[in-house]
Amino acid sequence: MSRRFLHEWRQITIIVGLTLVSVAGCEGLLGDDDTYRVKIVPEKLHHIETLELEKASEQARDVVADANEEPAEEITLTLEQCRALTLGNNLDLKVQLVNPAIAAERISQEEARFEALFSANGGVGKTDTPVPSTLDIAGSNVDYSYSGLGVRVPLRTGGTVNFDIADNRTKTDSLFAVFNPSYSSDMSLSLSQPLLRNAGHRVNTY
Repeated sequence: MSRRFLHEWRQITIIVGLTLVSVAGCEGLLGDDDTYRVKIVPEKLHHIETLELEKASEQARDVVADANEEPAEEITLTLEQCRALTLGNNLDLKVQLVNPAIAAERISQEEARFEALFSANGGVGKTDTPVPSTLDIAGSNVDYSYSGLGVRVPLRTGGTVNFDIADNRTKTDSLFAVFNPSYSSDMSLSLSQPLLRNAGHRVNTY
């Protein structure tokens, strides 16, 4: 009975010892808090700093080590720290972070082709034309002014719609002018649409 008890006790001792050794080994593999000490700030990954050429050239000269200089102190890094440093200083990844913004700007650039275009114009003028007689119908002095507004709307089918309004004012010294000054207003609406080349929604949006 005592032998059996000693045998079982020995087995239990061996199992407990192996369990403690395994737990200690796993803790060693997991590492301590220093393993995750290196952390990359998210703002640093989403922001590309401008390169100052003068400062970079000075740093490049400082990097050139003297042959008699003692080597730098050895630094021990874990695998996680190496990954963090590599990803944080990878220029290819920084470029990829900017690509979505560039693609969005290109989409905005293409969509701007279909934005309405407003236009405005105006002017004033005066003419003084000698006439042989004061009875001339046109008159010798004419003052005029004009102003206009327009809207041009590109269509996704390739066509354009134009809407224009113009206002004119004319004043003359003619004795035969019925309305002096006289006013006139014009309004026009036009639609142009290609039928073959550059026609269609798919051609202009893809």
